[in-house]
Amino acid sequence: MPFLSVGYCQLALLGSVVANLAQDVPEGIQESDLFLGGQAFSKNESENLGIIYKWLDDIMWSQSWDQASHRQLAYGQLQQLADLSAGQLPSMAFGVGQALYSYFWFENNGGDR
Repeated sequence: MPFLSVGYCQLALLGSVVANLAQDVPEGIQESDLFLGGQAFSKNESENLGIIYKWLDDIMWSQSWDQASHRQLAYGQLQQLADLSAGQLPSMAFGVGQALYSYFWFENNGGDR
């Protein structure tokens, strides 16, 4: 399952264990401190959009997307990124918003419920 990592601390979101990333991030964090799917974010909104879309595409075109629990984990990670972008990293807001719209524009976008 994909994970979100901050610096050297990987936050694997497994089952009901979901870290609240926006509250646990130190002040002064920069985009390059945050990784998704093994790629570091940057101050460039277009690059950040590409990182998020690639991560979601890799999930969407796999068997993981067919399970509601996996989609919920991906959605939860996007929510964490949204909180982080609203509070500390505004250069990520566009990519997160577009991803939420494109992949989660209705509640259950996939296989089993």
